[in-house]
Amino acid sequence: MAGGTLWAEDTGGDQPPLVLVHADWTDSGIWDPLIPLLRDRYRVIRYDLCGFGRSARPTEPFTRVGDLEALLAHFGIEEAVVVGHSGGGGTAIGLALRHPEM
Repeated sequence: MAGGTLWAEDTGGDQPPLVLVHADWTDSGIWDPLIPLLRDRYRVIRYDLCGFGRSARPTEPFTRVGDLEALLAHFGIEEAVVVGHSGGGGTAIGLALRHPEM
C-alpha cells in the first residue's frame, strides 16, 4: 500500500485462492463466520482496507484496486476468485476490469 501497511490474513494451502474484500462500513472481521466454511476448499485471504481495522491510514494518494494488486503480488497470486461485499464489490469489479486474465 502506498504510504502504509495493509493487514492481511492468509489461511495458506494449495487450494485455489479466494480473496475477500469487505464493505466501506466494516472491516475484515465481517468474514469471521465464513472462514471456517471456506478454508478447507480455498486458500482464503482477507484484509482490512486502507484506513480500516488493523490497516494503516493513508498518508499519500492510493486506490483500492492498487492496494488489492499489491496484496496479490505480495502473496504471489496471479489468479484468484475475488469476492466483494457491498462497496468491496467495486474493488473486485475494478480488478476484473484491469486484469480480465485474472
